[in-house]
Order: sequence, then structure tokens, then C-alpha cells
Amino acid sequence: MKSLRALFAARLAARLPGHDFGWVTQQRGMFSLLGLPEADIARLRDVHHIYMPPDGRVNVAGISDANVDYVADAVAKLLA
Repeated sequence: MKSLRALFAARLAARLPGHDFGWVTQQRGMFSLLGLPEADIARLRDVHHIYMPPDGRVNVAGISDANVDYVADAVAKLLA
């Protein structure tokens, strides 16, 4: 989990220089709260097919080397 969090945070930071994603690595467990509004969460679901509950809790265990860039790209577009 720790390495998945670090990977996700690094890919987000690469897409959004100047933003601090240390909170991703500091959280613990299988899930991470992204702090996105419900409209952005719906956009992730409807446009990018990234599913999470309305509170913005993403399953970090579902992020892998194969999909981390896709997830980071989609989240970065919302945060930009």
C-alpha cells in the first residue's frame, strides 16, 4: 500500500507541479480521500470510468503500474 500511495502521489505531482500531494502518502489503509466535490466524482465515473463513492474515497489497492497514469491524468484534469 505504501508503494502504491507513493507512486500515485508522484504521478499526480508530475502532472501538477507546485501542488503538494504528500497527504496521499501520509494517509493509511486501502483507501484515500481525494477531497473532490461530488460533481468531479461523477465526472470521473461518467467520463473516465473511475468509480468511487460520493465521499471521494478512492481504492488505492486498485491502482497499479498498469493504470496509475490513467488515474493520475483523470484526477489531475479535475484539480488543474
